[in-house]
Order: sequence, then structure tokens, then C-alpha cells
Amino acid sequence: MRDQSQNRVKVLLENEFFRIHCDAVSKTVFFLRKAQPFASAQEAKVEFEEALRAIRTLPPSEYVILVDLREAPGRNDPEFEKAISSSRRAIWAHFKKRATLVRSQVGALQVQRHYREDGIEGEVFTDEKEALGHLMRDG
Repeated sequence: MRDQSQNRVKVLLENEFFRIHCDAVSKTVFFLRKAQPFASAQEAKVEFEEALRAIRTLPPSEYVILVDLREAPGRNDPEFEKAISSSRRAIWAHFKKRATLVRSQVGALQVQRHYREDGIEGEVFTDEKEALGHLMRDG
């Protein structure tokens, strides 16, 4: 008999900037932003657009997403934020529920600002277990 756990996790994208995979059983997407910095705002735009294309292979509003930014280099300059804003908004909008992991209070404030500016509901956490608990609760 074939092991069904092989079909449970599917990698949607893996490169030097992201690892995005989904769990078909829990309907959770794990979006890890790796530590590799972007060389430019244009590179960030191209890479986030690639991430969006990968995510759009999933049915909209069926999955929840956990975005893990704990390894990501901090960056909030206006050129960078403008370059990724439309892709970021589209990525978040694809999911029925969102949680973001950060490593600091400064990071939490920045992500909360993004949620507000994008008109998207989402929660920010520093603890992965709490974030996953939030995503798995109904409502």
C-alpha cells in the first residue's frame, strides 16, 4: 500500500528567497521568507510575483496561510514596499485566514501596518504554536 503522507505536503516554490509548501490535509500554506536579502526592489518585485503565481495554483479561499518572516532581513524603505505591495496584497487575499510570524515587536508593528493598508484581516505572532492554533480555530 502506498504511503499517503507523500501526497500530504506539496512544495509550491523553493528558491533562495522563499520556501512555500502546503499541507493538503490541514489546508495550510507555509510561506517562509528566507534570510537571503534582495539585491534591489525590482528583484523583490519579480520574486514576489513568482511566489504569487505559485500560490495561485491553489483554489482561492480554501487554505489558510502562515507567513514566517523570522529569518527575513528587515526592510521597510518606500521603494521596496511599493515594489511588493500589490503581490503581497494578492497573496494574502488568496486565503481565508492569515497569520504572520515575526521575531520582534518592530516586525509585528510593520506587518500590522501592512494588514491595515491592504485592507486585509490577519494576526501577527512571535510563537509558531500560537499562530497555528489561531489558523486552525473556526471563525
